[in-house]
Amino acid sequence: YAMLRDGQSLPQDKLDDYYASVAATVKSWKPTTNPTEIERAVLALSILDKDITNIEGVNLVDMICNHPNLTRQGSNALIWGLIALDLKNTPVPAGAKWTRESMVNELLTYQKEDGSFGLDKNAGSSLDVTAMAIQALAYYQEMDGVQEAVERGVAYMAKVAEKNLDYGS
Repeated sequence: YAMLRDGQSLPQDKLDDYYASVAATVKSWKPTTNPTEIERAVLALSILDKDITNIEGVNLVDMICNHPNLTRQGSNALIWGLIALDLKNTPVPAGAKWTRESMVNELLTYQKEDGSFGLDKNAGSSLDVTAMAIQALAYYQEMDGVQEAVERGVAYMAKVAEKNLDYGS
């Protein structure tokens, strides 16, 4: 993913082997597979220009958008779900349990008073999670409360950054 996203090229046989490996794994997944596993596959397969709605008969978008417990992994699955869907502006299936709007609204509930985001609603602040949440929310600043949440998150990060802009992570 990182190499292709960076514009590097890989031999086609390596890309084909990777796809075959991921497709074989995906076919064994159940609806309750950890959402971040699904989202990682979507990111990688999207960068390979594969149809993530049909990976050997498996619709990964449907698996994310109809996951029975998308918040099981706290804010992480919401963040990566949005990023995965937005990488190729993939439509959400009609009637899905989770839409972009519901994912954004749920993600906003993880923001703390100080503007940071945490992995769960009761956990402490995290610079890493705050940065990821801001990235996921960037496309949705027209929605109510999102631009303010992003601004509060950026202000939190600026406040806690060390003089050399090292976040200690």
